[in-house]
Amino acid sequence: MEIAVVESDLLVASALIDLLCPRHRVYCFVSNSALMNELTKTNYDFYIMEWTTQCIHSLDVLRFIREKLFSPDPVLFLVNNFLECEMIEALDAGADDYLHKSIKADIFLAKVEAIYRRANAQNGYGSVKEFHGYQFDPAERIVRYSNEQIVLSVKQFELAYYFFNNFQRPLSRKQLVLAVWGRNQSELNTLLSRTLDVHIRCLRQKLKLDSRTSHVKLVAIHGYGYKLIRVVQDNWPELR
Repeated sequence: MEIAVVESDLLVASALIDLLCPRHRVYCFVSNSALMNELTKTNYDFYIMEWTTQCIHSLDVLRFIREKLFSPDPVLFLVNNFLECEMIEALDAGADDYLHKSIKADIFLAKVEAIYRRANAQNGYGSVKEFHGYQFDPAERIVRYSNEQIVLSVKQFELAYYFFNNFQRPLSRKQLVLAVWGRNQSELNTLLSRTLDVHIRCLRQKLKLDSRTSHVKLVAIHGYGYKLIRVVQDNWPELR
């Protein structure tokens, strides 16, 4: 699971990373504005944010996730001062929980896992999902397109699923490797130059993402990474 954490207190941020990293990939931000900038390029499976009214209000970030990104992914707020009126406001706006930062570590982890399980059940995780004519079956790791059943390896499926979940968003090579392989910095260079490119070639061929007749195309962004785009009339790619 990819978790975005917003926490301005470095000690608290470090403690959250230590708690979550053994099982999840954690991306830490020092402010709501830093997270908002990143949300224009990527998304996450879970959001853990300190409650703040400074600069960008936490509720504005929550509303952006729910109303602009149309994301049902869990949002959990951590607070220094527990106020019932704020808790009600957060829950009414779509937050999944509102907890005091003094919560015990094991209870906190249990709540995170429970919220994620509940969200996945509600969002139909594991069921077939369709993106632009491509049907993804996570249980079987199969993609169906134009009455054809395409069998992918585990990593090919995860990479394709990540691209379609981030449709029209530019994705860096490092971001793709971390999202699919979850490797640390020392392992990135080898993966960036070999494994990722091999998987990209396979996806283009198997899913017809480089075909002139396809309405979806996987294009390279020089010096950065890749972007899955919609192809407009005359087979010209729309890069906006």
